[in-house]
Amino acid sequence: MVTPRIFRLVLLLLIDRFRPHGYGLMKLLNEISDGLIRVGPGTIYPTLFYLKTRGLIREIKEDRRKVYELTEKGKQELEKYRESLEHLLENLLKISRGDWPQGASRKDE
Repeated sequence: MVTPRIFRLVLLLLIDRFRPHGYGLMKLLNEISDGLIRVGPGTIYPTLFYLKTRGLIREIKEDRRKVYELTEKGKQELEKYRESLEHLLENLLKISRGDWPQGASRKDE
């Protein structure tokens, strides 16, 4: 299970890169995770509301849809944690390939 904090950071990253609408975020999460991460409206919209009330994103009306973009505060938040996100992803890849990070313990040892 992905923690709410990591999920919010992933959404900030996607919003920064793609400027999507809510349904577009659901599709992006499904696509980039090969179906591993599937979220519905009951997860995505409350999280977007949370990010919006914290001043990290804003809604912009485009045609009939609301698209989301980062505020300056949202950009700062993403930058603050970008290195940690990259480190997490790199370590997950290492673990997946059997190349365990130095000092990490393996459950089967």
